[in-house]
Amino acid sequence: MRIEPHTDPVAYRDLVFPVLLRDEARYNLELALVEHIVAGTVFSDEPPLLLAVRDGDEVVGAALMTLPWKLLMAPVPGAAAPDLAAFMAGTGLPVPGVLGAAADVGTFAEAYAAATGATWREGKGQGVYRLTALVPPRPAPGALREATDEDFDLLVEWVEAFQVDAGLPEGDARRNAARAREGLIWLWEDGGPVSMVGVGGFTPNGARVGPVYTPPALRGRGYASAATAAVTALMLDRGRTCTFLYTDLANPTSNKIYRAIGYEHVTDVREVWFDR
Repeated sequence: MRIEPHTDPVAYRDLVFPVLLRDEARYNLELALVEHIVAGTVFSDEPPLLLAVRDGDEVVGAALMTLPWKLLMAPVPGAAAPDLAAFMAGTGLPVPGVLGAAADVGTFAEAYAAATGATWREGKGQGVYRLTALVPPRPAPGALREATDEDFDLLVEWVEAFQVDAGLPEGDARRNAARAREGLIWLWEDGGPVSMVGVGGFTPNGARVGPVYTPPALRGRGYASAATAAVTALMLDRGRTCTFLYTDLANPTSNKIYRAIGYEHVTDVREVWFDR
């Protein structure tokens, strides 16, 4: 198999979307990320790495990376994982981590560590969920409202706290909080903001819900469930046929909450981080 780099985001989208759209829910993160890149979103000084996987003339997979974030294998057939590892080692670019199907990620991690001398460690196991019909949750006190510029400092604080809770590397919390200016972050209010829900990206038919964050002292009151359901309903009302979200498999409470409002488990993905 051959790893083929691309520099034209529009041409890349046209090339790999037919593969990714065979399972829109499973590859919702990658689909939305490509659309962000096509729209001109800049993630760092380093240009995005856009890779197609070919078996002969046929495109059979894709991988992409926007530093400082991890490499997304979506999908990369297991037989191509060593080729991808060799390609990434040859670029000289740091690969902070990798996310994808469990067996393929393991094959890549072993090959990349052997080629670079890096060590690797397991990240969080994550579940991918899809919703097509919302089940209303138990009523919770308060109501949803769209976040505004006046909430910016609070949003930065909560995005940073979410990154810590999720075990994510330190990211640009200010840039993520600024999505409120695009109408993509909402707050649940109950005498003041008590929970936050964002929309992280759009696919041709769906929207990814997240991050979802409630401060520890305010958890267990139904705020996150109510806010997630309300934002999900907004996306469906606005013409999306489905919504997606990622869960921490080690957190049975959040997985139970999302199932209760109609999210159905699609697949699990494996996350690995590299240390040099």
